[in-house]
Amino acid sequence: MAIKAAKTTKIDVGSVNGTYFFSNTGFGFDADVIKNYEASERRTLACYIKASLTSFKNYSKKKDLIIKINGTTEIINPFLIFISNSNELGYKLSLTPKASLQDGLLDVVLVPKIGKLKMLLFGICMLIKRPQLLQCVRCFRTNSLSLFRTQGTFFQSQIDGELVTIKESSVSVTIKNKALSVII
Repeated sequence: MAIKAAKTTKIDVGSVNGTYFFSNTGFGFDADVIKNYEASERRTLACYIKASLTSFKNYSKKKDLIIKINGTTEIINPFLIFISNSNELGYKLSLTPKASLQDGLLDVVLVPKIGKLKMLLFGICMLIKRPQLLQCVRCFRTNSLSLFRTQGTFFQSQIDGELVTIKESSVSVTIKNKALSVII
């Protein structure tokens, strides 16, 4: 009875090469964290922190990618490419505190290759929900972006907190405006 009486609203849905996501997807450091988190036996904040520390300790430089976004193309060597549809990534943390499930846009945080000291500073900025305080961080909104491998055999990504290997040589991330009705 409660379900019948509930109100519904429409939310945006993200897509990574046709695989849907509701909250976020990412390439780089966050995919490494999820890989280490999935290897733990429990799903707790402490295990997430441990996975983050393991990823930090074992961090290695990634390969160059080509990114096409908002009419521009550039070659980057990212520490992190985080693409979000929502304003929370779990455990009340956020890289995109102004993101909305209903604006028809993806919020993107692009962090170039950085050293370990800047990685720590970035972590602090994330905890206070202001990643853009680190000067090298770029934040913007878009309705789509594409990534192209320049080397390697796959992309490693996290999609809504699950590790995903993408074997295609390119990745297309798009948003489907108000594509899903949800009960509120």
